[in-house]
Amino acid sequence: MSVPVYIDVRKPFPFGDYVAETSPQHGYQPTRSVMIDLGTTAFHGLKGEGFRVAGCHLRADQGVWWNGSNVVPDRPSCLLASFVHDMLCEGIHHKRGITAWRRFSLRRDADLLYARVCRWQGMWTGLALIRFIGLRLATPWVVLKSNREKTPEGTHCNA
Repeated sequence: MSVPVYIDVRKPFPFGDYVAETSPQHGYQPTRSVMIDLGTTAFHGLKGEGFRVAGCHLRADQGVWWNGSNVVPDRPSCLLASFVHDMLCEGIHHKRGITAWRRFSLRRDADLLYARVCRWQGMWTGLALIRFIGLRLATPWVVLKSNREKTPEGTHCNA
């Protein structure tokens, strides 16, 4: 097993150099295992297929896929944010024993982290804010759906 690539989301990082596009319909996969410093412990304990969060670090295996940005075009400045957001949202979606309000709060934190990572990776602040607003508008429907019906493991949220 290879040593994971360490990434601090608060510093610019060429994440695209460690990503392979699987197909336009299926998204992307990291070509190496990654350890991502999220700068927060808010997501400690979340896990899913091919990833887990311990303390402030998200560790993801090589080859775990995510679908990229769904509504807006993927750009180098949002690839890392999209990856982190999808992993966190999958963990939030499948976490058992939490209330709808807690799920909503965690999604808010994940959406805010998405916008911050976009900005830290070089995206214009106004565009990062627009993307954050788009995620926030979708969140109530995602949270309500995840509390009513459970989908199979490995399902990723939209980012």
